[in-house]
Amino acid sequence: MKKLEMDDVTFSVTPYSGYENDVLRLRNSNRTKPQTLDYLNWRYLHEPSPHPPIIFWAYCDGACVGMASIIFRPYWIIGTLHYAAILGDISVNENMRGKGIGRNLLQHITAHIKKHSYHCSFVIPNEPIKKSLLAEGWIIPESFVWYVWTVDPHLKIKKYVKVEFIATLLDKLYRVINWIKLKKINTSHFSSFRSDFFDDSFESFWQEFPKTQLIIRDRGLTSLQWRYQHHPNIKYKIMKFEYEEKFIGYIIYEYESNNTCYITDILTLDRKFIKQITKLFIHEISQSGYIQSIRYKLNEGHPYGVVLEEMGFRRRKESDVFQALFSSPSPLSERHIWYVSRGDKDT
Repeated sequence: MKKLEMDDVTFSVTPYSGYENDVLRLRNSNRTKPQTLDYLNWRYLHEPSPHPPIIFWAYCDGACVGMASIIFRPYWIIGTLHYAAILGDISVNENMRGKGIGRNLLQHITAHIKKHSYHCSFVIPNEPIKKSLLAEGWIIPESFVWYVWTVDPHLKIKKYVKVEFIATLLDKLYRVINWIKLKKINTSHFSSFRSDFFDDSFESFWQEFPKTQLIIRDRGLTSLQWRYQHHPNIKYKIMKFEYEEKFIGYIIYEYESNNTCYITDILTLDRKFIKQITKLFIHEISQSGYIQSIRYKLNEGHPYGVVLEEMGFRRRKESDVFQALFSSPSPLSERHIWYVSRGDKDT
């Protein structure tokens, strides 16, 4: 297929406001799951930011054939709040793919980012976008990992073991091993309870949370309310945890139709609490209805991952990654820890 020359493609930059329907139309024409204008407005406009979102457009022969956006989200980077340029909604019309338009669009966006010296930019890309961004200097700090706790192993065992007696025996053995692992975790003086909303205690928790040497999305009250409580499509659930009546962590989660519980976010004041709050969470979820598995997606070097493995969560490395572009000086030359999870995706 013939590649277009750079001169054949032109670009423009606009705000989101005033172009909402154009963004929705082009995005939906290039996605298997269409979204609504309410959803896009929630994403683009409803989290406070000093920098309005911007849209990049690609044209060929006068026709709009592609777009991408940047939304500025609050991230704490080595103890300082920055509004990171989050790249997303990258779309090229299907009949124009393979001609270099997407690559040229990403070149244009990267040049724009460098020109305006945005402190940091992030994206969770698909494979073609990943390759194009690597060529433009975007790095891959880490890949993602799934951590899986199987509540009911019977169906999975049955896929590989056809003899019912042996499958039942293995099922019981697996459950006993998990019970022993959890039994060793002392949850004395810990308590858990569900919450229907985020209150001021979450803001106090976030103010106390240590942020030095981290790269982490803002988890203040306003951000939590926007991301989870006001999500137009997903009904997230919240579980809070206390130690000796002090609020020390929370888990945000959702259920899907495949009897899977997806943990979207975990945060604790100290990672030494992860085993206790996760044990309490597993117990609560197991008692609340039929769940086959609990899954949590984290960046590969996330400090909670090691603790989850020690508990018995199975680690499954994924092929997807996140990419970053930093202006100089880059925090990547310093000692740091990434906190990236499922909650950072598509927002």
